Amino acid sequence: MTFTNIAPKIPIRNFKRTKIIATLGPASDSPEVIEQMILEGANAIRLNFSHGTHEERDRQIPLIRKISQKLGKPVAIIQDLQGPKMRLGDFDGIVNVRAGQTLQLKYKADYERSGILPIQFDISKKVKRGERLFLFDGRIRSVITSVKDGIVHVLIENDGILIKRKGMNLPCLFV
Repeated sequence: MTFTNIAPKIPIRNFKRTKIIATLGPASDSPEVIEQMILEGANAIRLNFSHGTHEERDRQIPLIRKISQKLGKPVAIIQDLQGPKMRLGDFDGIVNVRAGQTLQLKYKADYERSGILPIQFDISKKVKRGERLFLFDGRIRSVITSVKDGIVHVLIENDGILIKRKGMNLPCLFV
């Protein structure tokens, strides 16, 4: 991607020392809304690079620069990158879970055939019995009860659902 638009020429003394950051997303991805965000005080626009396409960015960045120039207000563009994330793997539908239920997780498992939930990273060599494991970006709490033959066995602590590719968190792994 190449962007050649230039921010307005404003003396440095006119810059705010803090940033009011507005996130550009599906509900705010229009020239009118971007202009309104800047008029309301936003002086930084955040683009979440975990979502969206390069084509959208090719359109959005020059648009932000154009509106910034039009309004005579300098606007920073923030590229937000999530970084690596452990996730559940692919499986069809929604898996309902209940407190007290046990589940098995395995790297690249075939859920439809085995009933073992797939995960995108082999955590079986990194975790041990008694450690916490949070699923669906923290919505489902569990405790690891055993690890055997590459399968991580967990005890679910609360009711909820699991959906493919949702995040997993192992707080004990990073202590």
